[in-house]
Amino acid sequence: LGVLRVAAAGDIEDQVAAQLTISGVDPATASQDQIDAALNSVLTAAIEAQLGGAAPTASPADLAAAVGALLANNPNLSTASVAALTSAAASANPSAAAAVAGAAVAARPDDAVQITRAAVAAAPENTADIAGSASKELAEQIAAAYGVALADVSVQRFSDGEFQVSIDETVR
Repeated sequence: LGVLRVAAAGDIEDQVAAQLTISGVDPATASQDQIDAALNSVLTAAIEAQLGGAAPTASPADLAAAVGALLANNPNLSTASVAALTSAAASANPSAAAAVAGAAVAARPDDAVQITRAAVAAAPENTADIAGSASKELAEQIAAAYGVALADVSVQRFSDGEFQVSIDETVR
């Protein structure tokens, strides 16, 4: 794969079809789970080629840089492929999920919602939902949908209308 320059989504589809064939699965009759596994394999290989090593042992900064470079080199990737790339990177190294999502959102801001969903789904244990008092009910619904808990937050209100928000747990 080298630096992996994917000119169109078709290139990824061809690589996924080849991965399925290598695995003994007919691409025309593959289940969605088989296609997803092959796509994850193709994207993980691309990330590791960009890194020059294994994604699980890469630092969050290096993994985020690799994802950013892949997105910069492949501007025609579909939103679904960008989300899958984010998911593959976050699954390979869950401690890097936030850095990977940040790099992906910086490269593809229009895909921020799908990227965030992919990162949270891949590494829910490394996700914290933070809400202020005005949006607590909505935040609880969002957190429940993702299967994560709201972070402990306290809000101190002052007589002049100002307020101070404190996150009462470690967040990186």
